[in-house]
Amino acid sequence: MANVKRMVSTKFWIDEKVIDNYSVEDKYFLLYLMTNPRTSQLGIYKLPKKIASFETGYTREVIEVLIQRFRDDYKNILYNHETQEVSIVNSLKYSIVKGGAPVTTLLKKELGQVESDDLILKTYDHMKSWWEKSSREVDGTIKQIFEEELEKRNVSKEFNDNVNENDNEESYPESYPESQKPSKSTKVKKTYGEMGNVKLTDEELDKLKDKFSDDYEDKIDNLSFYLAQGKGKSYKSHYAVICKWAKKDTKNKQQAETSRTEVLFGEMEG
Repeated sequence: MANVKRMVSTKFWIDEKVIDNYSVEDKYFLLYLMTNPRTSQLGIYKLPKKIASFETGYTREVIEVLIQRFRDDYKNILYNHETQEVSIVNSLKYSIVKGGAPVTTLLKKELGQVESDDLILKTYDHMKSWWEKSSREVDGTIKQIFEEELEKRNVSKEFNDNVNENDNEESYPESYPESQKPSKSTKVKKTYGEMGNVKLTDEELDKLKDKFSDDYEDKIDNLSFYLAQGKGKSYKSHYAVICKWAKKDTKNKQQAETSRTEVLFGEMEG
């Protein structure tokens, strides 16, 4: 493995947010996220929880808690439990000092190696406003690299997961061929579930709420835990799987109820 150097500012130790909010474990974990051997210039890279546990000395359970805390409370990382990839969302503000062909080539390569479309999309959405306000020429280039990768993957650049007040209508680059544009009914799939790996459109989520108003979240979590075990990788529609499982559960309950009724009648006749 090449001897790669990562720069960490000494201001880390006097940052008010770090001092006021971070525990000792938080500080160590953040330094680990910025300097471990799998880090990339892009800030999106593979980070299996098993490996993170081994390298930090924390238990798997502690790693799970730290990932959730940095994602939900501090909001400075994104994590895809299915692909086990992490995005340090503000990394590109500091990891790139100047542009040029070598940097552009590297970022394109690293971006192409990311498995999760969702991580790329959410990182783009998080950084877009900053890139547009930045006076650095390289930031405009990075924004364009992300947009080209999203277009290559047929992913809409518009993502609104409680980020702004705009509606969820998708838009596509003007250069996108009309014959290849996804239909207007296509929606961006967002992640749900305890493990953050169940993909549903807004329309699909609304349907689940209507169909299973009392326990739709439990049904999503059941699939989430199943996927986290490395199963169901071939599922094309998580919505369809949830509905299929629910139908099967209903059938099993009906059969069990029928059997119980038959037993009761049998006892009465006896």
